[in-house]
Amino acid sequence: SGAPIPARPMLVKITARAPGMDPCFSVVRINTSMADVTPLARKEIAIAKEQGNWKPASSAADLKFAVTDGKVEVSAKMKGGDRWVYPWLPLPAADRPDDSFDGIAFTIVPSTTPATYHAMLKEPNGATWSISLPDVPADGKPHRVVMLFDEFAWANYTPHDVNGKLDRPAIEAIAIGGNPKGDDFSYRVSGIEWVKFAE
Repeated sequence: SGAPIPARPMLVKITARAPGMDPCFSVVRINTSMADVTPLARKEIAIAKEQGNWKPASSAADLKFAVTDGKVEVSAKMKGGDRWVYPWLPLPAADRPDDSFDGIAFTIVPSTTPATYHAMLKEPNGATWSISLPDVPADGKPHRVVMLFDEFAWANYTPHDVNGKLDRPAIEAIAIGGNPKGDDFSYRVSGIEWVKFAE
């Protein structure tokens, strides 16, 4: 048809017809890792490279936080109970995405301690949109992650979102962190940027 094909998991239905026979159908699921798709445009979040712009936060822990050569480095000795580490980065208006951008991308190097990682986006009234990061094994290796805005869900423990949708230009802060399953936890994040895949 000439229409652009979305670079994301989708279903394709194929219909075959022959004279004197009922149509035959086949449905195929195409799975594409967004990390393998080259964006049409990128917008670097440059302030993420400066340590003083971040606001580290965690549950009870001995937390170490540093930004070295543009890489965010987090390590924590958790003290039991509810374990979480989520440093927040407030965003000035110039570093927020406009409505043409499709998502957020970054490279994460997880620790060897199993954890559930999340990315979170906060709007001005405190309404927060969250997503669990897929395919981040506890292997200590770099993984490029791309999360599309329409995959984020409102975190119902945060204030109600007035219009029920994520307003991209209103994103005033981001967080990338995790809930470790052990007491020794660390990870690194770099290359944080907004990405666009279609006009």
